[in-house]
Amino acid sequence: MRTTIRNFLKVICSGIIREELRMVLYEKNGIIAKLEEENEKKRQKISFLREYIRARDRAGTVCSYDREELETELKAKLCSAEVVLDIGCGIRPQRLIRAKTHICCDPHLEYLEKLVPPLGEGSPLCHVFINADWEQVLALFPPRSVDSVFLLDVIEHLQKEKAKELIDRTLVLARKQVVVFTPLGYMSQEEEGETDAWGLGGMKWQKHRSGWTPEDFSAGWDIYRCDKYHTHDSRNNHLPKPFGAFYAVKTNN
Repeated sequence: MRTTIRNFLKVICSGIIREELRMVLYEKNGIIAKLEEENEKKRQKISFLREYIRARDRAGTVCSYDREELETELKAKLCSAEVVLDIGCGIRPQRLIRAKTHICCDPHLEYLEKLVPPLGEGSPLCHVFINADWEQVLALFPPRSVDSVFLLDVIEHLQKEKAKELIDRTLVLARKQVVVFTPLGYMSQEEEGETDAWGLGGMKWQKHRSGWTPEDFSAGWDIYRCDKYHTHDSRNNHLPKPFGAFYAVKTNN
């Protein structure tokens, strides 16, 4: 009888122990599952933050301004320069900074001929005029041979891959800064007739072949944008709605 009771108690105790062990294991597994869930949330948060930082840095600092204050704010960020390379200057070379030597380059000779009288005679600064396209110009200059390079209203006239090559190669030339200005997005511009908007024969150089946004510029570029910059087209026709534009500035440390 005692043996039977003893065995019965063993069975009961064994069942209780097994149940307690099962509950402990269940609770342990629940804790592990909870910890794994929390860790997964942390991993997702870290991944999100990394993507956010990459997206934030993709175009460096981005600042928006009205048209009236855009250039004023930009000028405050530009480095002084002794030698400036102004590629694709047309009849409107850059006037954002004054350099002792201002190299004006354009593939259309007629544009440079318009510049020589006002800039080449009696100017306290030295102006150099080079009639060549961007590839020919860049072949003339060794790395870090100028302080700043300006590409104002230039890259939209090139196919995107060519324009990216141009930008990359100017980064090698500049000791201090590269400054780009372009419409915000693709702004259609087709030139027809015998003369361009200035009454000259540079029609083939005026067509827009690509569109750009701040996201096209990698980390380290500072963006100064204006969402309502252009109110008229190149022929001074009023646009149905204003078109944006932006400066992208890369400063070499």
